[in-house]
Amino acid sequence: MAFGTVEVDTLTTSTQSITLDTLKSSVDSAVTPSGATFTGDVTMQEALSLERVIEKATVRNQGAGGTIDFDFKTQAVIHDYADSTGTFTINLRGDANTTFNDMVSDGDVVTIAYIYKTGSTGHYNLGKLEIDGTTANQTIRWIGEPTGDVATNAFIVMTYTVIKTASGTFNVLGQTSAFES
Repeated sequence: MAFGTVEVDTLTTSTQSITLDTLKSSVDSAVTPSGATFTGDVTMQEALSLERVIEKATVRNQGAGGTIDFDFKTQAVIHDYADSTGTFTINLRGDANTTFNDMVSDGDVVTIAYIYKTGSTGHYNLGKLEIDGTTANQTIRWIGEPTGDVATNAFIVMTYTVIKTASGTFNVLGQTSAFES
């Protein structure tokens, strides 16, 4: 593989992020990188084109019930495939030591999904999403009803799009879909 010139105007690195302000390159032949692994955040100033995305999911043999801590540092999807044990609330956070608020900047948009099995009793989400342990300073708008008459013996997918509008303040778009057997 032969390369022409590569010029970097600014390269800033830290343990958490890499920012490339300007990258100019002239390549003599096509380059297809493979197997690259990034640890921490990667910020790109221009568009990113991907052929496919594989999201990290946590798949657990447990049922929904009580408060479910959704650690965004660990996954974008949780799938609990045992029958639900009761009504529940999801608490979105970074992890046990990091707030979600500290992980995202104003204007950032994050989408997460929680998949659970209702079982024969039809347990449901209480219609709210906690962020860092509170429902204060957020507005949630729903497509599909998260509470009430829920299909039994079905998988329910709850998708939340969370938009940070200011420190500790979020707009949340929630969607509920039932996949019945």
